[in-house]
Amino acid sequence: TSKYIAAHEDMYKTVDDDHPLKPITKGKGRCKMKLADTNSTSPDNCGGPTRGTCSATRTCICRRGWTGPHCLAAIGYNPVTYERDDEFEDLGFTPPDVKVSGVWRSLGMIGLTLLLATTIRRRLDSWLSVPN
Repeated sequence: TSKYIAAHEDMYKTVDDDHPLKPITKGKGRCKMKLADTNSTSPDNCGGPTRGTCSATRTCICRRGWTGPHCLAAIGYNPVTYERDDEFEDLGFTPPDVKVSGVWRSLGMIGLTLLLATTIRRRLDSWLSVPN
């Protein structure tokens, strides 16, 4: 997946590469204008007459539905999601299944209230009265 490649990018790029994953270019590959076999799907003639044409500047121009520098790859869409977001369970830890009953919830609220009341009381006790 692209996450794995990004994490191990040194394995997927050469010294001259900035990034391991490069965008797909549509056309612009070098081609030869005059070939003996114009129906050939070789890169030299931009995949053949149904995929692309070689321009006067000897670069490929892809037809609709084809992509890549030499128009050799069909444009498509894959609806399968290969990369899903990481989840807590992916760490291999499953938290315990604890059901909190009404009694424990009430005791927790009472404890929290007492803790807050004590903290607020200490802050109020530290205030100095304003002299008259």
